Amino acid sequence: MAYVKTVKATIQLDKLILSCKSQVDYGFIDAIIYDYNEIERSYMTFDKTTIIRDKNYKSAYKYCYKISYLNSPIAKLEFCYKGELSEYIKLTVLNHTFYDGSLYLIPEVLQELHLDVINISELHIALDSYKKDSTKLLYSCIRNENYKLKVNGDYVYNMDELINDIVYFHKGSRRKPNDIKTINVKSKKEDKEFTTYDKKLEIETKSKKGYILDYHRKFNPTYKNIYRNEVKLYSDAIYRKNKQLEDKG
Repeated sequence: MAYVKTVKATIQLDKLILSCKSQVDYGFIDAIIYDYNEIERSYMTFDKTTIIRDKNYKSAYKYCYKISYLNSPIAKLEFCYKGELSEYIKLTVLNHTFYDGSLYLIPEVLQELHLDVINISELHIALDSYKKDSTKLLYSCIRNENYKLKVNGDYVYNMDELINDIVYFHKGSRRKPNDIKTINVKSKKEDKEFTTYDKKLEIETKSKKGYILDYHRKFNPTYKNIYRNEVKLYSDAIYRKNKQLEDKG
């Protein structure tokens, strides 16, 4: 019998928010803000890219548009935070693009909308394991008196000391209310965080993102679990890391 090696884990992006600016002095953003006729238009087409006004979306931004490429939803566009005029435009890449192979189309969308990326506002990187339940492992390590625990550069020696930077979330049945655990660790500056949880269970009971399950079947058709380790980076942390790389380069 031939031995077929299966993938034990995958790593992929899970969230990407870009801060952008228009490449032209008077682009479609200015037209929407200042031209009443454009404000009333529900959609605009730019070659293969279409933006559709989402008036029902609840957001701190005054204007919100759905972006489609060849009629397929791919991103979301928001501007005028709390109604204030600004040259910055928020572009959120839709989650499914990281799993269905359509992420490569984002540069084309930016080009057709004449948008330049100024910085990355938020970036999530996910490591999904089919075997290792890292939540249980981390929980066990934290509770083990024989291990040294270091959180954000500081050792925690006292087993009874309150640790504010580690937050535990529990849910379950009436009989086992703490059966399902999620662990979240935030940096002191709150510009990055780490979360570990049962992703397959989260999909089945909450998010219903079946395309993520389809994605994992391509790598491991017989998987039974998806345990996620997720690193969330925000603009300040990303900027500092880029600066470090530039200094080294």
